[in-house]
Amino acid sequence: MDTDIIYLAGIVDGEGCINIVKYHKGNRYRYRLQLRVINTNKELVEWIRDRWGGWIISRERDSKRRTVYEWSIHNLAAGELLEDMIDYLIVKRDQANVALDFRATLNTTQYKQGGLSQELIDTRDAMKEAISRLNKGIELG
Repeated sequence: MDTDIIYLAGIVDGEGCINIVKYHKGNRYRYRLQLRVINTNKELVEWIRDRWGGWIISRERDSKRRTVYEWSIHNLAAGELLEDMIDYLIVKRDQANVALDFRATLNTTQYKQGGLSQELIDTRDAMKEAISRLNKGIELG
């Protein structure tokens, strides 16, 4: 049993965020699955990055508040990590399930005129909305 993945699942449940980002690049829509952990403990986020890859950015704050460190990993790598930890997630299991459904659309060849088909855009938008609602504490119907 990999106790590190269990520990990470607890961190993600408490300090993490699972989301789908939609943005324009050129004249096309792009989507990114994103798994993030935000914490004021640099050692923690460095341990996550050293163990599973990804990136760290820091945000300096005013003198009364500590610097915040944000670790993130995207797309297929985020999906693989969520798949490894899903059995140990409690709070964010529903978001992880939607994220894994989204990950399945990343390998698609459903393109139309050099971009995503409208059907795939609609599917991904629905998944993005579902994760957004779950992150706001709204249960899916």
